[in-house]
Amino acid sequence: MMTTKENIVLPPPMETNNVSLAPSNTLSWADRVENSTPSSSPGFSLCPDGGQSPSNSPVVEQQLYLTARFFIIKKNDDNFLNLSPFLIHKAITSAIGAVKTIRKMRSGDLFLEVTSSSQASALMNLKKAAHFDITVTLHTSLNFSRGVISAADLLNVDTDEILENLHKQKICGVRRQLGGMDRC
Repeated sequence: MMTTKENIVLPPPMETNNVSLAPSNTLSWADRVENSTPSSSPGFSLCPDGGQSPSNSPVVEQQLYLTARFFIIKKNDDNFLNLSPFLIHKAITSAIGAVKTIRKMRSGDLFLEVTSSSQASALMNLKKAAHFDITVTLHTSLNFSRGVISAADLLNVDTDEILENLHKQKICGVRRQLGGMDRC
């Protein structure tokens, strides 16, 4: 422990690790969320790559909503840019309780991260917040993940059959990886 001449105890020196700072040309968090928000096209798919949805049944869609954590809220007549953040916070918390994250995006829509499946269910049923009409949709990419399955047993199986048999695991798209990595 270090002290000064006046016997004031100084805090220990801060340890720094050799992690380089991210370059300034990378996208900010808000830009990444903005670039991956759902399009307003009528053919919107629940799959992040635009593939077919796992099923069109309401039961499967309800299961997707219950496991989702990230949502986009759009105001039907305008956007949220000119609304008070206090009004937005009170409207959301009074409707579904305290959420983990509420952010305004540059488009004027709201980005929400919920903490439980009951909040997700309540949010999907929400049609009005405070005095304005809203539309709630799933975020197109943050609720899904991509992976690669390397199984020799699936080599001669048709992709439609793989998709059909894995749809209960919320698989929404299958494609073959052709070729291998380029070797020098």
